[in-house]
Amino acid sequence: VGGPVEVLFTTNEEAGMTGAHSLKPSWLRSRLLINLDSEEPNRITAGCAGSFGKRLRLSPQRDVSVDTKKLHYFGVKISNLTGGHSGLMIHRNISSAIKIVAQCARSVLESGVNIRLVSLKGGDAQNSIPSQATAWFAVTKEADLELAEDIIEHVVQIMQIGEIKALEAAAAAAAASSTATATIRKEEDHDSGKKKEEGCDDDDTGGGEVNGDVQNHCHHHHHHHHHHHPKQQQQQQHYHTDSSNTPTTTAARLASPATTTSMAMMAATKTWALEFCRRHCSSCRTTHSCGEGGLGEEEEEEEEAPLPLTREATANIVDVLLRAPHGCFELSSMGHVESSVSLSTAHLDSNSTAALEMYFKVRLSGKSDAQKLDNEISRFGESKGLEVLPMESFSRGWTATLDSSIASMYLRLGHEAVFGRQPEFQEVHGGLELGIIAEKYPKLDCASMGPEILGAHTTEERLRVATVPPWYEWLKTSIQAYHSDSDRIRRNAERYGYSLGKLMWNALSRVNMYSGSSSHHHKMQYHRYDSQ
Repeated sequence: VGGPVEVLFTTNEEAGMTGAHSLKPSWLRSRLLINLDSEEPNRITAGCAGSFGKRLRLSPQRDVSVDTKKLHYFGVKISNLTGGHSGLMIHRNISSAIKIVAQCARSVLESGVNIRLVSLKGGDAQNSIPSQATAWFAVTKEADLELAEDIIEHVVQIMQIGEIKALEAAAAAAAASSTATATIRKEEDHDSGKKKEEGCDDDDTGGGEVNGDVQNHCHHHHHHHHHHHPKQQQQQQHYHTDSSNTPTTTAARLASPATTTSMAMMAATKTWALEFCRRHCSSCRTTHSCGEGGLGEEEEEEEEAPLPLTREATANIVDVLLRAPHGCFELSSMGHVESSVSLSTAHLDSNSTAALEMYFKVRLSGKSDAQKLDNEISRFGESKGLEVLPMESFSRGWTATLDSSIASMYLRLGHEAVFGRQPEFQEVHGGLELGIIAEKYPKLDCASMGPEILGAHTTEERLRVATVPPWYEWLKTSIQAYHSDSDRIRRNAERYGYSLGKLMWNALSRVNMYSGSSSHHHKMQYHRYDSQ
């Protein structure tokens, strides 16, 4: 690909981005940075949301007057939910395992059963919608065990049916939108053909990328939620393929309406897992109704059984969990997510001094006010008597300046060379390390791209292997083009004394980023992904 090429590997990107935060301003020497952390093919990511963490804490009252030897303990584990990245799936109303456990406890309380919370572990990652949660409870009557389990099982079934119906409705709307868009594109293609017959010279943008009409629809219904840059919304022709097993055919198959709503259909076909475990503490021994292994969440045997919360403290925590902010907070006039709050984890140990700790992941666009969102969560915590901790791990959002982004321009030119048409530009509601890196290197020109990943941050996460070769060819071609031009422009800069950046931009401006013309690259031999 030419050179020099500087490579940066960061650690702990999934939970805190500590590697990016530890980057020193003097380490990188490059002028351009291509971030390999986007999840949809044929798109250049030119912006991401900022984020911060927020913790609320509550020290609940344990019932010190109860005789634990007379209590009957049981555990509930709910798992195998859809889950997903909270920045990419928050607008889809995916169920939270924490909220489901809380609703189950409320339903049992409302039935008259004297249920007491002992411990809770909900959620595993700060940036994901909780897909599993485990809670331990205690009741005073052995007969209440079966009643409580029956109620919980009923509640879980109802909530899963509700999610399936909602996601099936979204899938139907997505399919209808895709069909309507395809019809419009077909009419546009027909009109374009007539114009060519009449002598009009429209751009031939056919090629091997994923079908544009379905991909446009994905901006509103797929697992990424992102914004278009208006200047980058290019008219694309409907993409047809034959039945041969070429990269083009593979790309076209990925663009079916089923792919567009794959996350919705995956959630609709998954079966939530519900497990119960009973522990009788009169002899400080453990017995299991769910097999020898239990739920995998029990602590080691103690000399004394753990104290449960009082009924009032149990009801209060259930209310806090159900009312805790979780979901889209602000939407733009176009329906894009501007800011969101996700209740990522909620943990309460069984020891008598343990506190409930809730972690919220807050995401916001450049137009949103981080302090306003922080205040909203703080006010909620204060209204419920919770301890409010300061904002933590704040990272700014990032938006590329497309009118002067050399990185974006070369990625566009490389995409045109490999696929025969222009890529789409997007902003994602998820976080990228570019927000942190760009703050440390304000003059660094950045853009992001990557192969296709489905079901990010879920148990169904997978890579579309067929998208890797064309993606790699796109990356390699873009870097080759940049080095070819930069060497030529660097020589001119040394000869005439102009700045490299000014000469580079003047040269690229002559290409016209938005016109589809890339004539000055015609001498390069590209591998085209529109034929065998």
